[in-house]
Amino acid sequence: MVTIGLPAIQVSAVTTNEAARRKGTPGLELFIAQHGDTVLAEQARAELKRLSR
Repeated sequence: MVTIGLPAIQVSAVTTNEAARRKGTPGLELFIAQHGDTVLAEQARAELKRLSR
């Protein structure tokens, strides 16, 4: 994995978010539960909302 100046924890969250998207709704829900107040969780919430339409 190539990091572009991001802290390791942030890179890990991005990778986890990408995996959650591939798993669909359950993966996104788990990601949101684990990263509740982050920007990536907000993006996951928006994706979950889009998928539920």
